Amino acid sequence: MTYFIKMENITVVDTRPTTMMIKYHIVNSMPYRKFLAFSEDEYDISNQKIVFVCSRGHKSYRLAEIFSRKTGLTTYSLDGGLTKFRRFYSDFVLIGGKNR
Repeated sequence: MTYFIKMENITVVDTRPTTMMIKYHIVNSMPYRKFLAFSEDEYDISNQKIVFVCSRGHKSYRLAEIFSRKTGLTTYSLDGGLTKFRRFYSDFVLIGGKNR
């Protein structure tokens, strides 16, 4: 199943295990490790909304907090993770693709 987050100027950082990222992929998201390398390069991410996601919200909250402290950038985490986000903010999410 594939998810599309409909927002502009957003960087979605997926902190879920690889198997979950593959099974429930978020289009234009990037794995946490790739994001760390991306953010250390010369790219300007200061104008982006940086949203850390995981299944229930605990891991993404901690990683967003650490990244924000180190960089001084504002970061976001989904309270309740992707499960709660899909339930309450379905207008931001398009669901497509097939279950594997």
